[in-house]
Amino acid sequence: MAIQEVATCDECGATKREVNHWWIGYTFAHGGWFICSWAQRWFQHYVGGQAPTTETHLCGSGCVSKWTNKQLERENANSNTLS
Repeated sequence: MAIQEVATCDECGATKREVNHWWIGYTFAHGGWFICSWAQRWFQHYVGGQAPTTETHLCGSGCVSKWTNKQLERENANSNTLS
């Protein structure tokens, strides 16, 4: 019996199917973030020697765009508090 992986988009709640083009968004404790394709999700991703603190499943370009905007807004808010 094969193990079936079920993934849900953390932005919209969609369920992953065989042909979807999914992405993974990673954030880091120091404030950095990046996105990689679903096919690359099993690789260890480190930025500045740190492992990611969160992993977000994203079902396509629309949800990638929403997630990216949230990260940019967070960075902007953080930079405004530092100035």
